[in-house]
Amino acid sequence: MTDPAFLKDEVRCGFMIPTAVKQAWAGSLRVLSEIDRICEKYGIRYYAEWGTLLGAVRHSGFIPWDDDLDIGMLRPDYRKFREVADKELPAGFMVQDYASLEDYRQFVVRVTNSERINFTEEHLNEFNNFPYISSIDIFVTDYIYPDIAEEKERDREILKLVALADAVRDGEIAAEAARREMREAEQKYKARLPELNKKRDAAVALYRLAEEQMGRVSREEAAQVGQIFPWIIKGGSGIEKEVYEEYVRLPFENTTIPVQAQFARMLQRKYGNFMKVSKIWGGHGYPFFESQKESFEESAGIKVPHFEYRQGMELKEREESFRDIAAQCIAELKTLKENADPENYYADSQQIAIDLGTLAENVYGEQSEVCGKLIPELEAFCEKLYAAAQSGETVDTASLENVTEEVLYKRKEVLFVTYDAAAFEDMRELYEKEKEEAAVYVVRLPLWKKDALGRADTSTDAGSDPEGVDLIAAGDYNAALRAPDRIYIQWPYDNENPVLTVPAEYFAENLKNCTEELIFVTPLAIRDFGADEKNDVYNMKHYVCAPGPVCADTILVRSEALKERYAEALCGFMKTSDASVIRDKIKLRSV
Repeated sequence: MTDPAFLKDEVRCGFMIPTAVKQAWAGSLRVLSEIDRICEKYGIRYYAEWGTLLGAVRHSGFIPWDDDLDIGMLRPDYRKFREVADKELPAGFMVQDYASLEDYRQFVVRVTNSERINFTEEHLNEFNNFPYISSIDIFVTDYIYPDIAEEKERDREILKLVALADAVRDGEIAAEAARREMREAEQKYKARLPELNKKRDAAVALYRLAEEQMGRVSREEAAQVGQIFPWIIKGGSGIEKEVYEEYVRLPFENTTIPVQAQFARMLQRKYGNFMKVSKIWGGHGYPFFESQKESFEESAGIKVPHFEYRQGMELKEREESFRDIAAQCIAELKTLKENADPENYYADSQQIAIDLGTLAENVYGEQSEVCGKLIPELEAFCEKLYAAAQSGETVDTASLENVTEEVLYKRKEVLFVTYDAAAFEDMRELYEKEKEEAAVYVVRLPLWKKDALGRADTSTDAGSDPEGVDLIAAGDYNAALRAPDRIYIQWPYDNENPVLTVPAEYFAENLKNCTEELIFVTPLAIRDFGADEKNDVYNMKHYVCAPGPVCADTILVRSEALKERYAEALCGFMKTSDASVIRDKIKLRSV
């Protein structure tokens, strides 16, 4: 089971990784665990390939702006894996290649956790509410002829077989020509091919024959290895076979992955100065699951559940606070004094004072600053009532009003709501500054994992406590009754995160009604990026187009560039052409 903490939003190298991408990562890691188990059981060697290799060496995990996982196998190991994989993989998993899928035409093999998008409760609970297909690509590496001319001849043969297979499958070759070329292939490679009337079977057999030619050079014959299709065929060069002789395991997210012991040599060949971090993206559409989602929605005619802006959801509907109740109590005491009904005045006034004191202790706590000043004043008021009852006089409320004014209205109260130690560090400066002029409180919310039906598992907690801060338990702070002057929040999602949630009373849509100013603080050190950096823009939308930023009165960001990105995302999400309305609430941090 995936550690819920792994699924939190995170920033690496200034690049934000939202929970949705973490779900995809977790799915790939689960597929990797099954491949690793099979390889361990049968003595099959595999290794991290391409961006996964670079990520393992440079980041101890995924490259932050990558979203898939690639491995490689030498041809002999791949053959052994393919022989046992179908029976060894768990139910629902499958190996996708040209033989198992109708329209699959690649020689990169894919291991998936499902044949199709899966919304069953069992699948969602197993894969962190991620319904999309998680997969790992396996790149097969072959031994290369030492003689260049001989290698080029083999490559031409492979291309000819692949072209014939494509033409047969698509019916783009005359039957007689196809039969002639297939007979030539049978004679040349001493193979038996299916009859042409079974087009798909014939094509699969030709693809398989092409693969046999990729693997026909033995280790002893070769000095180099390489991925023949498509790189060697396109004129690429191989690398010395010794690089693939020894492996070590490096940390990779929450597990380890094998890499070539001479990984630096491999990476230098592929990427040059591979330790220099530069965000370059030239792969498939990012993230990979968006295309699956779009295809599903188009074919099903429905939208996958997601958060949508509702007109007016950012408007306040103020809750009744302790301040409001205290004001009502004092007004009632004044009314009783003015009416001066001897039968009820003393008892009713005393009961109001007692009830107000009891409520204050429940809301603020007996040891709080508010109760430390208000309770003695209420007790003194009750004693005056008792004394006045003997003479039939009334008791003035001026002193009680003054204390109430001091502890409830002149006293400023500020609440910081965080969900994780790392996130809180980004608003610690704000916290320290507010402490100079206000009574400041910090609540660290439990970060619960949700099941497939959206139910919070309160036995989980993906967050952690910040150091050097006196925390109040989430259930011990009644924001509605305390009505702090300002509330700083960081958790943007309410219940809209696909995996994680927080207590409902701390949803932004509820907190906005408890304060004069709800301030959303971006809790992650996202670097500046331009409008053309599509990966960043996509991930930012996950974080910005959420209840927290929508409901907040103020959004604090660290740069003009991020201010512009927030404004663009929110304007598009809230479907408003009046960008000034959005931009006015996005402010640069002064600390």
